[in-house]
Amino acid sequence: VDLSAGGGNAHLGDGVGDALITALGRVDGLRVTARTSSFALRDARLDVRAIGDTLGVATVVEGSVRREGDRLRVSAQLVDARTGYEIWSARYDREADAAPAAQAQTAGATARALR
Repeated sequence: VDLSAGGGNAHLGDGVGDALITALGRVDGLRVTARTSSFALRDARLDVRAIGDTLGVATVVEGSVRREGDRLRVSAQLVDARTGYEIWSARYDREADAAPAAQAQTAGATARALR
């Protein structure tokens, strides 16, 4: 979700999503929903339990990006899709021109949390 004032930064969230799918796909024994399936529900405004049912998954990664001037904040949460309760969360603050580093950091930390 793009939480930036005025929007226009959804591409940053897409980058984080792509990085997450790639990083999580490398975790042995973990099944990761394809980008086309997960991104199809991105703007659906569904409860996480409905998303879990639709995708047939036990855990959902939610997140947001917020750009304020020269700063970028990326937040990620792992949510139990059966209960709707948060399992893990993290927030990363970076310079806006370091978006790829924030994407990689978020993806790596989320993959480690799932392991």
